[in-house]
Amino acid sequence: MTNLIGTNLEQMKAEIWEFGGRYDGSKPIPVTITPQYFSASSYNALISDSGLVLQALEVILALYCQHEVIQRRFPELSQLNEYICRTPVTAQGINLARFDYVKAEDGTLVMVEPNTDCPGGMTNASAVHRAFRNSVYYDSQVREASQASESPQTFLELMCSISGRNDPRVGFIWSKICPIKNDIFNLFESAKHMSGWSVPFLGPVQDLLPGSDGAVLADGLPMDVAFTKIDTTLGDDGKIHWCAWEDNIEEAQLILNALADGRLVTVSGLPSMMVAENKRCLALLFEPSIRQHFSKPQVDAIDRLVAKTSCIDGLTSEQLWSPQHVLTNKNCFVLKTPIDTRGRGIYIGKSCTEEEWYKLVDDAMAGHMVVQEYIPPMIEVLELDTGISEHMSTVMALFMYAGKPTGVLGRSSHKDVVNVGNGGVFRPTLVVHADETRQVPHPIFSEA
Repeated sequence: MTNLIGTNLEQMKAEIWEFGGRYDGSKPIPVTITPQYFSASSYNALISDSGLVLQALEVILALYCQHEVIQRRFPELSQLNEYICRTPVTAQGINLARFDYVKAEDGTLVMVEPNTDCPGGMTNASAVHRAFRNSVYYDSQVREASQASESPQTFLELMCSISGRNDPRVGFIWSKICPIKNDIFNLFESAKHMSGWSVPFLGPVQDLLPGSDGAVLADGLPMDVAFTKIDTTLGDDGKIHWCAWEDNIEEAQLILNALADGRLVTVSGLPSMMVAENKRCLALLFEPSIRQHFSKPQVDAIDRLVAKTSCIDGLTSEQLWSPQHVLTNKNCFVLKTPIDTRGRGIYIGKSCTEEEWYKLVDDAMAGHMVVQEYIPPMIEVLELDTGISEHMSTVMALFMYAGKPTGVLGRSSHKDVVNVGNGGVFRPTLVVHADETRQVPHPIFSEA
């Protein structure tokens, strides 16, 4: 790597840091300087189909809250079920989503994750793209198409809309048990400068206290709306573990009751946090008894966009594959725990031994996993901010606020599971006019 390339890379990374592109608020986020060009026509088709899939997920949320037979399909949520079903109808929608799509070998995008709880990368998208456009690696001759703003202010405007106030007091809440602080520091800093707004709150969920009227108080004052960045995993006992409590769900009674009764308004309500986020919803998208509740455009969008997913736990006769078929065709499948984050709980069949796969399929039959078709990814050579190049696959992320597209960002990795917290990098993604989708190496690398 020449001194010139090294200087340019350091300058771009410094700008990403300055613009708030920080992993967990403390480390610079890694990036590739090889952009992903995304044609406007493909982008428009993606957001149209994604909007229809989101509507179908909201249909599932309504069915869950109304029918015990659907609730029984989510056994890990048994401890939270009463709170989810008590949630006001106004809080049963999906205000925030980051749909993840594998870039397949043929270049098509296939949705593999819904992410409707507290997805990361919202403010990083803005930071990466601003710094990339300012860098020598950006081709100013590329004609970008217009797209929605990725600015943190766009998310704050969503919070304002949810609160119903012009001057809301907003909160950004994490957990002491498993601190995840991606995005919330940037959003907090942006909220401090919103004209006319009350002083925002930033702190752990464990510091919230009950008010005399049942409200939830942060620093002694109520919040109009909050964004919760609280991790959710599946425990060894097969039950959900929401990191708002340490050992017992009783520790989270204040928060759960406030959410269920509508006294604490959050960007993602409990149905979105726990049900739509759950990968079992992807399986329900393909079951005929559920699909009869969808419109034809919704069904068609699901079939075009979503990776086929199913449960083999015996709770339904509408499974797409038999356990034996999954067992004997491991290279064709991925097994995933219903709820987890940061790339955990994902097992790609072709990377497992026969013995490992046998045990995983057994877990799926016991109801601890869902089965998803494996989408072979496109492998590309990407130039990294370290000055080296690597063969990587890319997962695209489409952010949606209140059902509307708000930005798109790639994440790439040389590992089977693409996750920035586990060796991955962010990839600048530019929506451009159709004739600009070619992948052209930047001439600066001819110096290397």
